[in-house]
Amino acid sequence: MAQKDLPGYRKTGPVYIVNNAAGTQSVLSVAEYKSATDSSWHYFLRLHTVKDNRELNRKKIAVTHGRQLEPAQLIGRLGNIFYVVTDSLVGYDVHTLEPVVTEATVIAANPFMKDNISRQHNNYLLDEAAGVLYVRAENDDRYKLYPGAAILYPDNGNNEPAPEEYSYEINANYRLYDRYTIKDALTCVDTADNNLYILGSEKETGHLLSYFGTAIFPEREEIRQLTIVPYHADGEKPDYNTNPPKTKEDSYLKGGFLQNKFCTTAWKSKQGESVILFQTNAKKQILCVALIDKNGIENWRAEIGRAANTFIDYLVGEGNLLLWFNYPDIKNNHFETGVVNVDLVNGRINSYE
Repeated sequence: MAQKDLPGYRKTGPVYIVNNAAGTQSVLSVAEYKSATDSSWHYFLRLHTVKDNRELNRKKIAVTHGRQLEPAQLIGRLGNIFYVVTDSLVGYDVHTLEPVVTEATVIAANPFMKDNISRQHNNYLLDEAAGVLYVRAENDDRYKLYPGAAILYPDNGNNEPAPEEYSYEINANYRLYDRYTIKDALTCVDTADNNLYILGSEKETGHLLSYFGTAIFPEREEIRQLTIVPYHADGEKPDYNTNPPKTKEDSYLKGGFLQNKFCTTAWKSKQGESVILFQTNAKKQILCVALIDKNGIENWRAEIGRAANTFIDYLVGEGNLLLWFNYPDIKNNHFETGVVNVDLVNGRINSYE
């Protein structure tokens, strides 16, 4: 049931898209706010709609006094369970937000864990890419937990396989600093359908074509254009007389392709469309979004209306791009969080909070 707005809340920890039985989607996040009366910190799991950020459900999961939870205590989602370590280990169902895993249920399924469950968050390492939670017990024994399972399996020291494009470095920074930086969210080089897509200034693009493997850094103050260069997967040199490289007219300051989250590859829709994030050329740089089709033609662009340096997180799907921003609350020495939804069909800004 939806409840009253949280007073000056801030997003903390990871965010997820939840697929519901009815075919709809909602967003799972964690909100924190500081009480004005006793300086305590309150934490809630939230489910809200994708389109208009309407709250569907909320569950209080912790209250702390004196200091905030560390982001790493919000372990994350494994299957349909969101794990948290506060004064105990608890797993919440991502649909109902009710606790379905407790220390008692862990011990019931794994009797050897009696008096052996760690309450130190650094003894839990979630690998979302491989779909496994690595667990270290109080006696230093190590185990693995898989989605939908209750049984802990001995950790043989071998890591589970994950996609090659998954970046553990970006994931670690996200968990440590509780935010996604724009430079980690973007790439300026992509490949698809035997085409190389380069988003660079004339100088950046020239360097990359002259020395393959040259990097383009999205955070640099460069005005970029998209160049599409055909290539052959087998290494044969293309005939550029009949199929020359093409540079598009649209330009993007500090622009880059939005990546699949925690990955080094650009996100693309089923139709091959890509999202470009860029900034306005002004003293206060405002974040903007553009959608290009697989031929590099810009379908639309939209100004988000939020300063680029307040960006903290995102989720992207076939129909919607969700962007989170933090705003300083100078009076209370804290940050508040706003969410922007961009309709990827038409670029319409659907909701602010």
